[in-house]
Amino acid sequence: MNARRQSRKWLIYNLKVENRDSGELLGYVVNINPRGMMLISERPAKTPETVPVRVHLPKNVMSEGHVDADGELRWCRRRNEDDYYLGIRLLNVPKGAQERVS
Repeated sequence: MNARRQSRKWLIYNLKVENRDSGELLGYVVNINPRGMMLISERPAKTPETVPVRVHLPKNVMSEGHVDADGELRWCRRRNEDDYYLGIRLLNVPKGAQERVS
């Protein structure tokens, strides 16, 4: 049974997500809602951990071209021998940005 309260949006864009302090690539968004997102990544992530994230968005969605928030890395699962799925809960999303990323 799926306990998710909000449906996720599957994207046609390859939105890049990085650690906004280090610039390290965390992965690319597979699906997203105002409370969280799933990424595909080339590396496993240490969980649980909270990291500062920057989600890059098209300029027509967000004039700054990105949204900064905190991301709580909740889970990491191997997708295949080359990739991982990461589950991230979004925290401290700026007002107005939640509607734009959902």
